[in-house]
Amino acid sequence: MKKKDILISVVLINFNNKLGLEKTLGSIKNQVASCFEIIYVDGGSTDGSLDVANSYTNFFSVSLIGKDTGIYNAMNLGVKNSNGKYVVFLNSGDCLLGPDVLEIVSSKIVSVSNETLFFGYAEIISDYSKWLWPSPRKTENPSSLKSWLTHHEPNHQSMFFPKKYCLRNPFDEQLVIIADKKFKRRALEHLDYSFIPLPLVKFSLGGVSSHINDLNQLKTFLRDYQIYYISEKMTFSNLLSLIKADLKVTIKYMLQKALDKDFWKLLGVFKSKNFI
Repeated sequence: MKKKDILISVVLINFNNKLGLEKTLGSIKNQVASCFEIIYVDGGSTDGSLDVANSYTNFFSVSLIGKDTGIYNAMNLGVKNSNGKYVVFLNSGDCLLGPDVLEIVSSKIVSVSNETLFFGYAEIISDYSKWLWPSPRKTENPSSLKSWLTHHEPNHQSMFFPKKYCLRNPFDEQLVIIADKKFKRRALEHLDYSFIPLPLVKFSLGGVSSHINDLNQLKTFLRDYQIYYISEKMTFSNLLSLIKADLKVTIKYMLQKALDKDFWKLLGVFKSKNFI
């Protein structure tokens, strides 16, 4: 395939998640679209992931092993080595929902002439339930979706970003946990967007951004939020946003510690019923 024919670059990030990698690669291999490529970025796995990756070598346009300094650096490297017009980021364990996902998105890409952000639903999976994000209740019409996007972001794996935008606005590698939040928020503020009312990806809870396991991780969240809201521009609005974010993540940490597994059961119930 010629570089000019590649519409979507799938940047696949992995580190020591062999089983998740197998699932993700399987969902990509089954795609009926032909105008995409896979950029594989591995932090130097030692759990057998590289054996899995080697069996898919023919499907990779680029394979970067042990070249990155962390997940957001890995994503930036993936973008720099990609050839597509658009980029989607998948971590090992994330799966495209159906063999026609990339075909559907490709048809949307060729229909626009300007830089447009495309996104759809993500099916969020927990140990106890599953739900769509955003909630269909929030996407009933353009007005309700616009209102929801004022304070929320779509699931990262369900978003397709123009590559040129990604090059101009790389992930902020100062941020350890929430660089993807900053990346998504900026894209929503600076790009036109188009919502695809279909589940595009399956995402399992369990990453560092959903679980706050100890005080050190909580401190990292608080540090990230300080950088995110304060370092660029000190305003009263940003200060209020910082306080709200700090309170939210601290309360979440306290609830997770107090309720343990019941926290995730309750969250699954509320999310699946569209209460929150």
